[in-house]
Amino acid sequence: VAIEQDAATITTPDSDPIVSSYSAVHVKRDGKWLIDRVSEQEIVSPPSHYEQLKELEWMIGYLADQAGEGVVATECHWARNKNFIVRSFTVSVGMAIDMAGMQIIGWDPARKQIRSWVFDSDGGFNEGTWQKVDEQWTVQTTATLPDGRRASATSVMRPLDKNSFAWQ
Repeated sequence: VAIEQDAATITTPDSDPIVSSYSAVHVKRDGKWLIDRVSEQEIVSPPSHYEQLKELEWMIGYLADQAGEGVVATECHWARNKNFIVRSFTVSVGMAIDMAGMQIIGWDPARKQIRSWVFDSDGGFNEGTWQKVDEQWTVQTTATLPDGRRASATSVMRPLDKNSFAWQ
């Protein structure tokens, strides 16, 4: 008796590939291997929350804002399966980076809302909840500062065109 376990992919020109796992039991009789039974189970891909996040697609890419010698540079990209947007940022004064950090933006299926988490190079972090009203996004954040004090903020972001957005 031999057990075979593997995956099979069925492709057709008119639809997405179907992937399933299977298990086959082979039995040797009179010197020949025969299939005794086969069971199959569809492989379910992890869910993508792209549908809930696609309205934030305007953030994807590189953006920079300069005021005098200060520059805030932001780069956003999709994480695998488009379940999260990953944003890295730097705040520079002159040629020196004053602060850097990372933000993760994702759909929280339990709370049915977009949430974000920011971690900065000074040791601070915050958590935000996102809400769209008309054509702008409001982000309510609560933060823990590097010295342990608590803070909160409200940001309002509105895409202006393909290459820019307003942030208050």
